[in-house]
Amino acid sequence: MISTRFTRMLDIRHPVVLAPLGGVGRAELVAAVCNAGGLGILGMNRMSPDFIREQIRKTRALTSRPFGVNAIPPCAPAPGFENQLNVCLEEHVPVLSLFWCDAAPFVERCHAAGIAVMLAVGSADEARRAAASGVDVIVAQGLEAGGHVRNDVGLMPLLPTVVEAVAPTPVLAAGGIVNGHGLAAALSLGAEGVVVGTRFVASAECEAHPDYKKRLLSAQETDTIHSETFHIGWPPHSPHRVLRNAITDGAAAPSGPIARIRQGDQTVDVPAFSIIPPTITTVGQTELMANYAGQGVGLIHDILPAAAIVNQMVSEAEATIRRLPALLA
Repeated sequence: MISTRFTRMLDIRHPVVLAPLGGVGRAELVAAVCNAGGLGILGMNRMSPDFIREQIRKTRALTSRPFGVNAIPPCAPAPGFENQLNVCLEEHVPVLSLFWCDAAPFVERCHAAGIAVMLAVGSADEARRAAASGVDVIVAQGLEAGGHVRNDVGLMPLLPTVVEAVAPTPVLAAGGIVNGHGLAAALSLGAEGVVVGTRFVASAECEAHPDYKKRLLSAQETDTIHSETFHIGWPPHSPHRVLRNAITDGAAAPSGPIARIRQGDQTVDVPAFSIIPPTITTVGQTELMANYAGQGVGLIHDILPAAAIVNQMVSEAEATIRRLPALLA
């Protein structure tokens, strides 16, 4: 078993974290990762306080293990992030995961409620500010990551820089990690664990559209693009990494909606350039939507239960670490 300060802090078995997968990472997936010994995080960006509360309680019904809730203050729906935060405080979620913001205004209230705060950053300077504000866990996100990306530096040069800048605050690695070799590499660079997104999109419990999952399985490492193509629903100038499609390659987008998606008891049109990914309720041109994927996608070859992904990743990392002394003989 791989034990780190991060796993001991949260009393979890494995240093594997489910990245917040907005739109497709719901209670079933989160609980499955938690029950397998990792840390699952609900991707609640742009979700209403009522929906967040529902997902928190559903997750608790499925697991007794610690889990997290992710929110992104600049993207919060009306009446704003404070209402999302209040739900997390009232429900005493174990971890609040934040992104694209300064966490300082929220740390004290979270700590008073017994909630650990996690923040994803893209630079050592941002990490230092986060640590100074009392953030408990910092995620160093490299350019390889799928979804929205905070910086333009690769994980290998970024991670040890952040680790050095904020020691002894635990740092997790994110960006292109899909297997145990990636976990072992991150640990060797000073990380206390890894945050994994794309690999869990290709899991049985993920609510991503089946065609989205199929595209991940057939993609190579060169099939993603870092751009600002999908911008409706996020602040301006928000780069992200997605699978290439006709629109990212310069084709004219359809003038009307490209798909429709069920949200609660409503059906919502999805315009071209929306940040919404294809979910299991989506009907339409899912290939033109934001199919988020990191550069590790070429190493994903099958759709597995989330527990199998966690166990496989940890077993592979342990085997990799055990082989290292032989290389020094």
